[in-house]
Order: sequence, then C-alpha cells, then structure tokens
Amino acid sequence: MPGAVKDLKKKISHKETVYRHLGAQIVTQNMTVRQHELQAYLFRSIMKSAISEKMNYASEILGLKTEADRLKRSCLSMEERFSSSTAAPWTVVNPP
Repeated sequence: MPGAVKDLKKKISHKETVYRHLGAQIVTQNMTVRQHELQAYLFRSIMKSAISEKMNYASEILGLKTEADRLKRSCLSMEERFSSSTAAPWTVVNPP
C-alpha cells in the first residue's frame, strides 16, 4: 500500500507540474494573441489612412483632369474663332 500511495503522489506531482506549465503556456499564448491583435489594429489604421489618402488623390486627379479638359475646350474654341476670322475675307475700308 505505501508503494501505491508513493506512486500516486509522483503522478500527482507530475500532473501538477504539467498543469502549471500549461497555465504558463496559455498566458504566453494569450499575450502573443493580444500583441498580434494590436498589430492588426495598427495595420488596419495605416491601411485606412492610405485608402483615405488615395481617395483624396483620386479626387484631386479628377479635378485636374476636369480643369485640363475645360482649358483644352477653351483653346480649341479660341483656335476655331481665330481660324474663322483669318479665313474670312478682309474688307479694307478706305478713309474718306
């Protein structure tokens, strides 16, 4: 009987050691998960900022393209007016 009790105490001691080790492992893994969650949050924030900046650039590009098209149409209109005025026959008015 005393040998059986001794064996059970050894098993209990071993199980308690493994139990403590598993507890420490869980704490370590929990901290690692929290660190990864924080990193994910930071990366999402950086990504949102980049998306916002990209949208601002897209808006600016659109505005610049609109302005360029307006200027181009204005220049073409001027060219057409100039071409039509130079193609028209000139009448010379003689002073009296």
